[in-house]
Amino acid sequence: MPDSGYIYNSLPNLDKIEWLTTGETSHLADNHCGAVTTTNMIIYYLNSSEAQKVTKLKAFDIFTRAHRFVGNGPVPRLSGKVRKIFHKYYKPVVGKRIRKTYDIKQAIDEGKIITLLLMANLLDWHWVLCVGYREYFNGEFYLEIVDAWHNSGKRFYKLKSQAFLVSTVAYDLGISQEKNSNNGV
Repeated sequence: MPDSGYIYNSLPNLDKIEWLTTGETSHLADNHCGAVTTTNMIIYYLNSSEAQKVTKLKAFDIFTRAHRFVGNGPVPRLSGKVRKIFHKYYKPVVGKRIRKTYDIKQAIDEGKIITLLLMANLLDWHWVLCVGYREYFNGEFYLEIVDAWHNSGKRFYKLKSQAFLVSTVAYDLGISQEKNSNNGV
């Protein structure tokens, strides 16, 4: 991460969430980052909108349900599956494809959660959630992600560095956005 100052914004209540990982669910599925990313989106929704802490046991139940919709990977398109599971079990949601850095910033600023499909090479794809960003004064731009490999957040991905963005979809889950932005050091 650069030494220069930055502007930062993220979705609210992230520190209270223990995310589910592919490692914790590897005995249940294969190539399942899409199902874990969907599960983590649901965990965020439940923790934020229903003011309940999702336990690890409940997270596994959510994963089992999500995996029935998403299946094993590779999963090149996730948004239709996300819409179906939310509509059936939680509430109707709509995903909007976005492509530009400005649109990602605006979606986070509006409190929308984003799914990202990253591709390192033709056979190496990975679904993650985008929950925030850092825009450095030197022009570099990082996305705060939930990578499905770690239980905690505060992981950052530098745009246009290790992988290509293949798909970016923003979802409005109807969660009010407390301003979580600040200027970094």
